[in-house]
Amino acid sequence: MKLMIVGLYTPAEAGQPNPLADLLTDLKRDAVPYTTLALEPLSQAKTKELLENLWTQTVPLDLAAAIHRRTQGNPLYAGEVARGLVDEGIVTRRDSKWRLTAVVEGELPKIWPKP
Repeated sequence: MKLMIVGLYTPAEAGQPNPLADLLTDLKRDAVPYTTLALEPLSQAKTKELLENLWTQTVPLDLAAAIHRRTQGNPLYAGEVARGLVDEGIVTRRDSKWRLTAVVEGELPKIWPKP
């Protein structure tokens, strides 16, 4: 039987004890082959592109830059921050268009603690 398990962690978490690390240790001990992939963070331009794909419209550079800084280019967290802005009513939709207002970086949802 083939099985795919996808686990994510930040570089700061790589050496820390966690369920994913425990699983990898067990797989290695049992000689079960597995593959790990290290993904590089997105550039600020790619973070902006991701946000534009999520919101299907142009995103102001200052908003994209703030989200990029908060998430350190992690695409998963960038998407979560974008959804958090909508959930908190900071980004709203009216007349089939997103209202992407200027955001103070302190207003951005905190998705995970910065290392």
